[in-house]
Amino acid sequence: MSKVGIKREIENTGRLCVPKEMRDLFNLQGKVELLVIEMGILIRKPEYVLVKIESKKIEGKRKN
Repeated sequence: MSKVGIKREIENTGRLCVPKEMRDLFNLQGKVELLVIEMGILIRKPEYVLVKIESKKIEGKRKN
């Protein structure tokens, strides 16, 4: 794969726009994963989705 590069400004709010051509090339939709690596920042599709599971305590009543 050849190297592709585009320079973009980081907005005042800290957002960075990934160009449509790159999103289409790598099929990036929805959420992405940002990783800090030795060479910089890696943007990729998430390998898994974290799900928050809330445990509910069930209390039963005893018959006397």
